[in-house]
Amino acid sequence: MSRLNELDRFPEFTVNTAFRTDVRLNELLAGKRTVLRVLRYAGCPTCRIDMRVLADAYAEFEKRNAQIIVVMQSDQEHLQAVLNEEPLPFEIISDTDEVLYRTLAIPAAENKEELRGSDLTKFQAKRKAAEDAGYAHGDFEGNELQLPAMFIIEPDGLVSYAHYARSVADMPMAEETLRILDETEDLSCRMKEGDRIPDFIVDTQNGHYDHFHDMLKGKTVLWVLRYIGCTVCRYDVHMIQKRYEEFAARNAKVVVVMQSDTAHLLNDLKQSDTVLPFEIIADPGQNIYRRLGINAAGSKEELLGTGSEQLKQKGAAARGAGFAHGDYEGNELQLPALFILDDQGTVLYSHYAEHLMDMPDVDGVLALLETLQPVS
Repeated sequence: MSRLNELDRFPEFTVNTAFRTDVRLNELLAGKRTVLRVLRYAGCPTCRIDMRVLADAYAEFEKRNAQIIVVMQSDQEHLQAVLNEEPLPFEIISDTDEVLYRTLAIPAAENKEELRGSDLTKFQAKRKAAEDAGYAHGDFEGNELQLPAMFIIEPDGLVSYAHYARSVADMPMAEETLRILDETEDLSCRMKEGDRIPDFIVDTQNGHYDHFHDMLKGKTVLWVLRYIGCTVCRYDVHMIQKRYEEFAARNAKVVVVMQSDTAHLLNDLKQSDTVLPFEIIADPGQNIYRRLGINAAGSKEELLGTGSEQLKQKGAAARGAGFAHGDYEGNELQLPALFILDDQGTVLYSHYAEHLMDMPDVDGVLALLETLQPVS
């Protein structure tokens, strides 16, 4: 598995804790915001001071309805010895086979120098804090060169923060972790003029992007639809394609977002012998929809809203252009949205549809591109 990123879904595991066996990780998460701190092993003094500092600040985590879970390479016997000597207010997962480390792609350092890192002052300060607290080195377990990591997992299982350490000292401590919790508290945020749209890891029919912001050029119309099998959504794609030169003439590009997976996108384009001059982001997990606060309708009636007649006309036009309904994907009640961004990702225009037909058409979007000015 590749490294986790913001808005990825955290994998499910069956784990052993210090005192329990075969526990589902979801049971430990318990619907709370969770700081998952992946350390090395119980005999590592800097790992011990990490846990002590987090334990001392635990009341602040609880105020935020958050909990901490630590992962170590240690076996249950060693973890039990630690907790009997120094009770801690959080669970410690025993991962002697390093399944979580491998699955989450948490690397080991190449050598001791890389493990200590270039900031020796920070490393030495951490080691001294461990010594002052009375933590002596214990038994070695697992890979001595293992690097740590930290993730914040939201109640819905999405990752709101991921940090892969470059050295043993390259980890947020308690105060910084609390700040990160505060900053990532609301993953879903409706975009308004002047906001900067979040960055995303995306896949399109053409390939993979580590950064959605790399796709931005000039003005970008981010056209968020439902799925490729939706007849009227497919007609929207057709109309954007048909008039794409008019977007280019305005120094603008279009990026479409759909709940479809890449297989459905590629199959549709192949079957219709279509090569699009723009890209469609495949978001089957609906991460972008959630992060941008693009809601689903509460019912079919809400989805149709006051646009039933318009929908009938658009459906007829779509069928006349040769588009039939395909596979259902994602949430059938998903509402659309549209954003216009500058090349830095700043929102120049945002529109959240109240029903399926409550969207600017191509003419409307082209007119907006003529009039929108950079946000000062």
